[in-house]
Amino acid sequence: MATIGLYAQPNGKLQAKLPESEIYLKDFEFEWMPSINNYDIHRIKINEFRFGFSDLDLAYQKRDSLISSKITFSGPDLTLKGVSLSSKVRSDNWITNEKIRLLQKRELIPRQSIELITKAIDLHLIDQGSLPKSINELIIKNYVTMESPPLNDYSWRYELYLPEKIVAKPTQINIVPNDDFLIFDWKSRSFQINPKSDSLYNAPLADWEYFFELKEISQNYTSKMEFEFDPQSLEYDLMMERGKFNISGASFTALPNNYFKEQSKISLPDLTIESNDMIINGLIDSSIVIHRINGRFRVRNFEIKIPEGIINEPEVERILETLGIWNNSLMIRLVEMEINMINQFTGDYVLRFHTPFLKINVNGNMSLRQNGFIPKVRLNNAVIQIHPISLGVKNWINSWEKKNGKNLTRKGGTVIIKLEGPIENPLIWY
Repeated sequence: MATIGLYAQPNGKLQAKLPESEIYLKDFEFEWMPSINNYDIHRIKINEFRFGFSDLDLAYQKRDSLISSKITFSGPDLTLKGVSLSSKVRSDNWITNEKIRLLQKRELIPRQSIELITKAIDLHLIDQGSLPKSINELIIKNYVTMESPPLNDYSWRYELYLPEKIVAKPTQINIVPNDDFLIFDWKSRSFQINPKSDSLYNAPLADWEYFFELKEISQNYTSKMEFEFDPQSLEYDLMMERGKFNISGASFTALPNNYFKEQSKISLPDLTIESNDMIINGLIDSSIVIHRINGRFRVRNFEIKIPEGIINEPEVERILETLGIWNNSLMIRLVEMEINMINQFTGDYVLRFHTPFLKINVNGNMSLRQNGFIPKVRLNNAVIQIHPISLGVKNWINSWEKKNGKNLTRKGGTVIIKLEGPIENPLIWY
């Protein structure tokens, strides 16, 4: 129950109080089946939902030409428990679409090269009155060069079988050295579709089952928030002592054709956002100025389960091998950002990114110029510590050093990088 008191007086004062206000739902269920088909079905269940404010105090005063408004309240407090959403949908198989995208990316270089070779052959036919017998003949007669893209990519080689076809074959340095040849039919001037590509392009629709589960969302403000507003200048002040937002036990699963090896899953066991001692000032139609805030953003044990069909793709397989991931699960143990703004001009920060294959820690100071919607940030004494864990990441860093002629600064096995200057273009010291 809420009690509201209103006090209006001739001098232009108004005051309203609301001790408590809340929206509450219990055991909500909803099901929907579209009329356009008889397969898709969607369900949602919510065990508990609460949203409310407390200790609301609204004050308004007008005296001559001066107007002031002030709102004080605790909240909003949010609780959401036991959420489950499920959908059955017949649609394209995104795993197949992704495999097609990767295949097209692998074939881009040979397709561009064959198009270039075809133009060179046409010129040769006009100039010489005959078809060339090999790529070497085109090179010797300066119709093509292997020194510029796309022909300078030596992961493919090209053979002429004119007037029937041009064949692109992967070499041993190709990411898929034993992959199918790419054949260009000379008479029809088109690429032949091999059985592997044909099976992908003509894949049937998939019967998808989607599941989203959420254990709890909570948002709590353990102290009052104040909001002051001047209608004449459109200026406002926002002050909050302490607030916390948390998501726990969230997961999303996608299962095609009830085939569990192709199941995708994203798990988010814990996400937390905290803010303390926040003071913000600004104009309604202009920029805001953050005077002080102590905040934290943290994610723990975020995990992505990759379907087998994607893992077996050579590009993905190579990345996972570099990271030292030998199963189908990508785990991020910790993503954390802490920021402490002492005043509107200066602050310090800490960033952490921890995985089973790599740890990155960043700390430093920053200075700000908050004179627009996007503040200008300058990094001061920023230090990045990169600690490679997996052998693949260590080898990748060593290869990068050799390729770029750099020797990164190290402390033990940890790479140290320092940054200084504007965040969009800082000076970097290795």
